Amino acid sequence: MNMLSGPDPGMLSLSLVTPRRSYARLDVPLPGAHQARNAALAVRAIELLGGELDEATIREGLRRTRWPGRLEWVAGSPPLLLDCAHNLAGAAVLAAALQRIGRERCVLLFAAMRDKDFAGMIATLAPRVRGAVVTSLSMERAAPADLVAGALRDGQGSA
Repeated sequence: MNMLSGPDPGMLSLSLVTPRRSYARLDVPLPGAHQARNAALAVRAIELLGGELDEATIREGLRRTRWPGRLEWVAGSPPLLLDCAHNLAGAAVLAAALQRIGRERCVLLFAAMRDKDFAGMIATLAPRVRGAVVTSLSMERAAPADLVAGALRDGQGSA
């Protein structure tokens, strides 16, 4: 598998060779280098489980892929980057995206569930933003905003 760079940072392109076929320049409209592996796994699963789909159908399926709330830009002033990172791995992917955007452009709005490692997520994200606002969700499982803010203040993060 080879990742190719393109003009649109929200579009991933990759070339892939599987035991069944070679695919040159598959376009996937999901940002983040980790999505190349996800796309390759999806193609291989289709080949193994989906019967005989032609290459054009696979290409179209990948090209039409959407994942709302995952590194999703919303136009406006200012533009917003929405992300539903809910664990350390997701926070690491978001942190990498924030690093590319630049610390001075980013303010984090953060809420988490009580049973998640929100202190670890904050520690991962805070160095990538110039400030943070914490809030809480209206559900029993949600971590109270003051608990999350305490993790930020106690040196778990640095925003």
